[in-house]
Amino acid sequence: MAQIFISYRREDSPEAAGRIYDRLKSHFGEKQVFFDIDSIPPGIDFRDYISESVSKCDVLIVIIGERWFARDDNGVSRLEDPSDFVRIEIEAALKRGIPVIPVPVGKAKEPAEAELPTNIKDLHYRNSSEVRSGTSFEGHIQRLIDGIENATNEVLTPHKLEDVEEREEKYSEKRKSGKWKVLLGIVLAISVAVFAVWSFYQNDSKPDKSAAARATEATKVVEDTRNNEELPLKELYIRTSKDSPRVAVGEKATLYVTVKDKEGMVIEDATVLISSGGGKFLESDNTTYDPATRLHGPYSVSGKTKQNGVFTSWWVCKPCAKAYVMTVTVSKEGYKNKKSELTVNIK
Repeated sequence: MAQIFISYRREDSPEAAGRIYDRLKSHFGEKQVFFDIDSIPPGIDFRDYISESVSKCDVLIVIIGERWFARDDNGVSRLEDPSDFVRIEIEAALKRGIPVIPVPVGKAKEPAEAELPTNIKDLHYRNSSEVRSGTSFEGHIQRLIDGIENATNEVLTPHKLEDVEEREEKYSEKRKSGKWKVLLGIVLAISVAVFAVWSFYQNDSKPDKSAAARATEATKVVEDTRNNEELPLKELYIRTSKDSPRVAVGEKATLYVTVKDKEGMVIEDATVLISSGGGKFLESDNTTYDPATRLHGPYSVSGKTKQNGVFTSWWVCKPCAKAYVMTVTVSKEGYKNKKSELTVNIK
């Protein structure tokens, strides 16, 4: 499972970093998100300690606030100091070649290449994912989560897997208990049937309707017991993505919904329903439309996942809101219905 390292300056953006950490922790699980180096053991080279911590992660999130450069009295950025914690974290991640996602917060912008030391200039070329406060926060944080999942090919979140495993354990106990109920029901049915046959021959070979009725009831007991032995519904896992982080007004967006099971195996023929609340869903990638006209309705689309477990749809809008948070619902016989969201940001 993906390990996420959050790099930030405490004097720059502690509140934004804390809020982002809470959402990532909620989605991926607390054990998967590394937030703070609270204490470095005495006598340990902090450069090695930080590098080792970053080496255990699969993606680095660099939170950039308005004071991220933290210049001294002479106007020199702290990033110019080779011993700067943030610089060491970024250097270590870039050397390992893992995804590094700049996350501008507040009014900050992504740093220009000229503002960065030579060893971390590549940060300028890493695609950023801004997270602003206010009404934009939910859409931005979902886009960041999507970006992390896309960068790490993460589908199943570990804390959800732990919950599923715990439930499977409970269901296993129920199944064992249910099997004993069925066995007892069969024994009871056999006993009643034997009694019915004995009663039949004890009445001068005249059919004893009450005995036959009792035999029928015994058979029904077995059937009811079997019917009551319901197997638990399995869990579905959804991953939503799109071909572009932002689309322009009148520009077609390709949306993907990938469905898998607990073991990460793709699910074919799952029913997917996407509702946008605006814009227009297209029947296929080849469907023509006039981007100069008003594009509205239908506001939802449904279909089945293919052999690769993916359902693909196409959507456009004009006029457009700043962002659309679409509802994704997936259903499949033998599985619990699953809901998720897919955010499409507009340029």
